[in-house]
Amino acid sequence: EFFKEINKEALSIIRAGKEFPFVVLRASFTGDFLDKDIIFFSVKGNSSLIANIKKCWAGLFTPELISGVVKDNMDFENILISVIVQKQVQPNKSGIMTSVENEFLLKAGLGLSEPIITSRINADLYKVEKNNLKITNKEINKQEFYNMLDVNLGKIMQRSLSESQKNDQKLSDYEILKLAETSRKIEEIYNEPKDIEFAVEGANILVIRTKPQGSFRKPVLEDEKNEPAEAKTNDLGDVPLID
Repeated sequence: EFFKEINKEALSIIRAGKEFPFVVLRASFTGDFLDKDIIFFSVKGNSSLIANIKKCWAGLFTPELISGVVKDNMDFENILISVIVQKQVQPNKSGIMTSVENEFLLKAGLGLSEPIITSRINADLYKVEKNNLKITNKEINKQEFYNMLDVNLGKIMQRSLSESQKNDQKLSDYEILKLAETSRKIEEIYNEPKDIEFAVEGANILVIRTKPQGSFRKPVLEDEKNEPAEAKTNDLGDVPLID
């Protein structure tokens, strides 16, 4: 009965017209005990939503999380979890950005963000000066493929790109600066820098989620790769997603 009630409320928020949309479920914990994000993509319909909410809640009892709680000597009763249900967007472009000292660093590509976050594609890298919102560096890389939600199959599929699309700059200068401006506003709200996952769907620039600074490790542009070895440890590493 409890699941029916929360499910009814969630569906009433995200339902559009006669069709249930595809949604993404994200588990959010108090504390930082997991190296992996618990995320379920392409969820559609009543039974699937309930099943995946249960899976998110079950994430509170994984060996990894229990080990982290014990290691940090935390009271398990104080570890809380919420499940965030978001309508799944179909972005033309997406990526992540972080704030380092006086700069915003953006990593972007075409399609959904998972291959960008996990470095499975060579994403574009952009650098923006924080104070005056000026683009100071752009590294345009060749992207071989992109991921998209196939609404007919109900799952995420990998698609190829034309030669021109592979080599084009992925974000326009306007989008880069608009994202930097948005990140600056988010810093003002939280009173601290945040890492951001974003998507561009048509003319809409969307913030998908914010995370503590350092959750997405710093992208390194080509002109910085000759820096001392200790600086290179900030290369963007894998941030696995559970599909």
